[in-house]
Amino acid sequence: MISGLEAGASDFIIAPYRLTELQARLRAQIRAHANSADVVLVFGPYRFQPAIRVLQETSGNTIRLTQKETEVLKYLYRAAGRPIARQTLLRDVWGYNHSANSYTVESHIYRLRRKIETDPTRPRFLINKEGGYVLSMPGRSWAPRQLSLAE
Repeated sequence: MISGLEAGASDFIIAPYRLTELQARLRAQIRAHANSADVVLVFGPYRFQPAIRVLQETSGNTIRLTQKETEVLKYLYRAAGRPIARQTLLRDVWGYNHSANSYTVESHIYRLRRKIETDPTRPRFLINKEGGYVLSMPGRSWAPRQLSLAE
């Protein structure tokens, strides 16, 4: 085991092993990749590369994002279709306490909409829903997928 790690492996499993252990290790590797610097998130006509703060449209057009715009978009993407309240974004993205009364979130959402929406007054992707913001991805099912051995 030690020689494998010394040789460059980040994780491995020694036979005999239980199927549940293998599945747990695979899920952990998938989570690690989802948080890695080289992850590419896809929604609508965009390929979102948080590490370099870029949205690439299918047409080839590149949209540059600020650090906070990137963090907001990544947070909403990972929320998997659940509405995220303004106060939650203030706390988790900006680190503000619950009593902060700021229009920071609204101004960042406004700027993001101007960058990603065809008509920012009628957003398709970055929408208000149930007291929060949602990154809507038409055609994408948010039901969690079960890991199978075939994957």
